[in-house]
Amino acid sequence: MNFFTLSDINIFSAVILVIVYYFTNDYHTMETRTRTSFKNLTLSVFFLIVLDLLWNAVNGRDGMLFFYLNNFINFFRNAFSVLPPILWANYIFNRLNDSPEKITRYNRISSYIFTGILIMTALSPLFGVVYKISPDNLYSRGPMYFVLVLIAICYMLTGAYMIIRNKEPYRLKKAISLLSFVVFPLLGLLIQLLFYGVTLVWNFSAISIFIIYLRIQSKEQTTDYLTGLNTRAAFDNYINMKVEASVKKDFALIMIDIDKFKIINDQYGHISGDEALVVFSEVIRQSVRSTDFIARYGGDEFVILIDCEHRKDVDHVINRIKKHLDEINQTGELRYNLDFSYGSSFFREAGKNNSDKFIDHVDQLMYQQKHFKKTISAKP
Repeated sequence: MNFFTLSDINIFSAVILVIVYYFTNDYHTMETRTRTSFKNLTLSVFFLIVLDLLWNAVNGRDGMLFFYLNNFINFFRNAFSVLPPILWANYIFNRLNDSPEKITRYNRISSYIFTGILIMTALSPLFGVVYKISPDNLYSRGPMYFVLVLIAICYMLTGAYMIIRNKEPYRLKKAISLLSFVVFPLLGLLIQLLFYGVTLVWNFSAISIFIIYLRIQSKEQTTDYLTGLNTRAAFDNYINMKVEASVKKDFALIMIDIDKFKIINDQYGHISGDEALVVFSEVIRQSVRSTDFIARYGGDEFVILIDCEHRKDVDHVINRIKKHLDEINQTGELRYNLDFSYGSSFFREAGKNNSDKFIDHVDQLMYQQKHFKKTISAKP
């Protein structure tokens, strides 16, 4: 491959990674360990693609400046080549919600390995350990180069093992998407080993990151990690779209708040609080139509957006939620009873001219009912 062909491939891959990083970072959602580790993985591959681009520009060029630049670029290019596999395995550990202690131990071991690689690579300009730059400024691999390859493969296989061993949290399509970071980079590495001077491993890695983003990360950014419902960010986008279309068709919004949720947390612990949120979200999911939009608005608040023009449709949803909750409460499976307060209104009925004012209006209706129920229960 000539320089310009390699440059085109690297520039294209770098652009893909910039787009993925931008959209991963663009959502106004809570920063999680999984999201942070995915962003770090994306940045590491981008960095190595840029280094490959620079290396192709200086390798074989005459002059001492290019000779020193070739050494400088290849120090980072080789030393940092193990970072994407390390960060990918870290991403898998975070996806599995492993304990902070396990992740800290993993990071500590990885830091020792990475330090050893830095030392080994730093010796290469003098002793040609990992790479060599000839007097005519041409790069070649050193005898210890394959140690870096072996370490990278070990990390990728570790991540693959974790996915396969913990297959329950993953559906087949999600597992295949995650495993693409093993298949594609290993394919690129095989090509790289067979055809000297061709470096496609990071370009293939960029493809894997793009697949993971499309099939997993982008969906999870609009899906609440605990309940599986839509997030507030997804709701904000959806209701703004509905407001714009309301001239043609009206819609209703229901806001729901779990009663005495703080007491559940305080008396039975946060695990029971999470359990209550999961159970309640499932009740809502069973009580609405497939065309209705439901989201976790925040904490113990939920929203349901319904395409309808009659109050009876809203009442049907509320009644179904009450019925399902009564059935659960009667079984005694939970150590507490679940109940809720709600507010509801139609967009046209509310007379508001934007989504924020409409949401605030329905929110006030919900808190009026909650306050009324507290007042009634406080009376002797």
